[in-house]
Amino acid sequence: MSKVNLTLNPLVFFNMEFADQVSDIDLRDVDTILKDIGGDPEAITLSDCQARYQELREVDKGFVMAPAEKWIQLKVIAPLRQAKANYILSNYLSTIALCGMTAEMASMLIYDMMLVLSDRISESDQAKLTTFQKFQRKGQQNRIDHLMDFECVGP
Repeated sequence: MSKVNLTLNPLVFFNMEFADQVSDIDLRDVDTILKDIGGDPEAITLSDCQARYQELREVDKGFVMAPAEKWIQLKVIAPLRQAKANYILSNYLSTIALCGMTAEMASMLIYDMMLVLSDRISESDQAKLTTFQKFQRKGQQNRIDHLMDFECVGP
């Protein structure tokens, strides 16, 4: 007979779910909440989060300001900030997904800026431009190649 290992209620945050029913669950304790929402239950204390934040600070090359334009804030800055938060919480799959989404949005932003400034680029480069909608429909690699043709992104 075959056996299957199961995880019961894998989407339930048990500490939050049962805090009002179990006397020794203290939601005022940060580590208790972090164990519920973090990706790695073995490395999710406040100290662990602070250590991962310091890792990010060491590689941060300085991003001190961004345009307060709503699209940029919603589509580029907010997901990148959420990616950092997920890294700190050891939610690495979420971090990767959000970084990918941010890169996609940044490529759209770069191309949109190229179209707005198209009168400032050479005629030969202007001939390579397509509409934003056509650029958006290209696959990821084709968009990267297209931006590399304009030397907007590097290998």
